[in-house]
Amino acid sequence: MLIPYWMTVLIVSLALYGLWHVGRDLHGLWAGRGDGRAPGTSLVVIVRNAEASIEDRLRFLLYETALEPAWQEIVVVDHGSDDLTPAILDRLAAYYPLLKIIHLPLAARPLADAAAYCQGEILEILDLESRVANADWDAALRRLVCR
Repeated sequence: MLIPYWMTVLIVSLALYGLWHVGRDLHGLWAGRGDGRAPGTSLVVIVRNAEASIEDRLRFLLYETALEPAWQEIVVVDHGSDDLTPAILDRLAAYYPLLKIIHLPLAARPLADAAAYCQGEILEILDLESRVANADWDAALRRLVCR
């Protein structure tokens, strides 16, 4: 029985594709990612004009994660604040190496632009600008820390 040319090309292509995936997985094991460790997680906190509450919120966050860090980094995105929020964030970042501060203009897309700065393989997002109310901050944070 003679196999048509297009079927031979298809079979060889699928075999090469499978070999590429096997090679990628073996490289991941060899590089140390497949040793059972959990992937790194970055917490992205999006804020805007939060000078009244941002310092207390971030200090609470850092206190909750001091004994058992839940994230490899905390990326705080200042989305076009026109109050003292940027200065407060920069001052906190000078004392806490876990914090990474990104200042973006109001026209930017905070989540899409901040994802490029995150080192974690998993992103957890707290959008304080529009989605998480002040009363829900503690509950959301405790839920994330106690996972």
